[in-house]
Amino acid sequence: MVIRAVADSNVFKQAIININYANQPATGPYGLSEIESLGWTNSSSGFPSWIQRTLFQYNLSAIPKNAVITSAKLYLYAKTVGLSNGNLQDPTFGSANTSLLQRVAAPWNMSTVGWGTQPATVTDATQKTLAQSASLAQNYVIDMTDFAQLWVNKPDSNYSVLLRLQTEKTYNSMIFNSFGAVDSLKPRLEICYTVPLPIALVSFSGNVANDLVNLNWISNDANNAYTTIERSYDGVNFSAAGSVKGNGGIGANKYTFTDKPSAATKVYYRLKLISKDGSYNYSQTITMVTNNSLKVLTADVYPNPVRSTDVSVSLYLLKEDALTIRVFDINGKMVYTQKVQGQKGFSTLSIPAFKYLSAGTYTVNIISSTDVVNKKVVKL
Repeated sequence: MVIRAVADSNVFKQAIININYANQPATGPYGLSEIESLGWTNSSSGFPSWIQRTLFQYNLSAIPKNAVITSAKLYLYAKTVGLSNGNLQDPTFGSANTSLLQRVAAPWNMSTVGWGTQPATVTDATQKTLAQSASLAQNYVIDMTDFAQLWVNKPDSNYSVLLRLQTEKTYNSMIFNSFGAVDSLKPRLEICYTVPLPIALVSFSGNVANDLVNLNWISNDANNAYTTIERSYDGVNFSAAGSVKGNGGIGANKYTFTDKPSAATKVYYRLKLISKDGSYNYSQTITMVTNNSLKVLTADVYPNPVRSTDVSVSLYLLKEDALTIRVFDINGKMVYTQKVQGQKGFSTLSIPAFKYLSAGTYTVNIISSTDVVNKKVVKL
C-alpha cells in the first residue's frame, strides 16, 4: 500500500526559526510558503546576518501501527518563483550549502517555537544529508524509511524533522516550496508499506492413542511467531499445555503436538496463534475423549504455577465417592486438608490455601476409596 502525504492542513505543520529572533513562528494555519536552510545578510555591508532553520512534521496516524515500511521518500522541490529570502532567483545557492535533515527529539508548538526554544534533535548517523547542490535550482529526494518506521511503530516519537545548513555560513541556501505551492511542487512524503496478515488456520484435529492426545494443524503463517496449545477440562477455563514455534515458511505449514492429560475422559483443546507483531487469534475448540475412563478417579490442578489465587482441582469420578484433599510442602509437612463428597462424573473444587502459602513447591494429594492422585504445584 502507498500513502502520499503532501503538505496540507490535515497532515503537515512547519515553523521557520531565525537566529536573530527569540520567536518567529509559522504564519497562518498551514505554515510558511518556504522550507529553508539558509545563511544570509540584509545588506551589502554584511549586516545584519542571520541563520534560518525549518521544522516540519507529517502526521502518519493513518498508517497502521503494525505496518512494515518498505520505502519512504521525501520529495523537496526548489522554489524558483516568489522567493522571499536568499538570492531571489537561485534557491539552491552557495559554495557550502550542504544541509542536514535531523530527527527532532522533543515536542514543539508551531505558534510559539523560536530559535531560543527550538527542540533538541537527534544528530547521530541516522540524520540525512542533502549534498552540496550541483545547480542553482536543484530538487532532492531523501530516503526516510528508517524515520517513517520509527514514527509508525512509536507514534509518540514523531516530533518532526529539522532542516539546517551543515555549516551555517552566510550566502548559502536551500529553499524549497512548502504549503503555498501547487500540489505537484509541495513537499511530499511518499510511503510504501505492507500490513502483516493474521495467521490463517487451515485445519485443526486430533486423535487419542492410549493416554496421549495427538494434535495436528495446518496454517498459512509466514507471520507466525509461535502457537500456544491451550487445554481445558471444563470447556471454559483454559491453561497452556505447551507451545510450538512457527517455521516462518510461505504457504501451508503442518504442525503437531502431543499432550498427556491427567484428568477426565473429556478434554478440550484450542490453539492461540501468535503473530510476530504480538497480535493473536484463536482456533475453534475441539474435544478429545481419552482412555482415562478406565480409572475410577482422575484429577488435575490449575493454574500451575500459581500466584495469589485459588488452585482449582478438576475431577472425574466413575462413581460417587468420599474424597480427601491434602497439601504438603517440600519437606512433607501437611499444610492443608479438607474432605469433600465427590460427585459422579466431572466436577471442580477449589483449594483456597494457595492464596496464603509462601513461594515454593507443594504436592496436592487427592484420595478416594480406590485411588490416590498426587500433583506437584509451584507457588510463585
